[in-house]
Amino acid sequence: MVLSVTQMALAVASGSIVGFSLGLVGGGGSILAVPLLVYLVGLENPHVAIGTSAVAVALSAAGNLAVHARAGNVNGAARRSSRRPALSAHSSVRLSAKWWTDITCLPCLRS
Repeated sequence: MVLSVTQMALAVASGSIVGFSLGLVGGGGSILAVPLLVYLVGLENPHVAIGTSAVAVALSAAGNLAVHARAGNVNGAARRSSRRPALSAHSSVRLSAKWWTDITCLPCLRS
């Protein structure tokens, strides 16, 4: 997928608007970014917009984590203690998504 110059400018403007509002409110940037990418920038596939927003959030979070870790603001013990619950939640979500897809969604979608 190739974006035109106008779409790129709109994407940068949308990102600036989302970043500014995120700085004011402190959260919820994706709920603004996805509709802006779909309706203003013109991405045809909303899944691409969701993925783009998720990648932007992940990169921003990783960058901020690195800055705070270098400043000594990251509690290593708390980070290590959160691994097991995070992996448990991830496994639970994957299993329930597989169950939900296998049991309920796919029969409804089959024609």
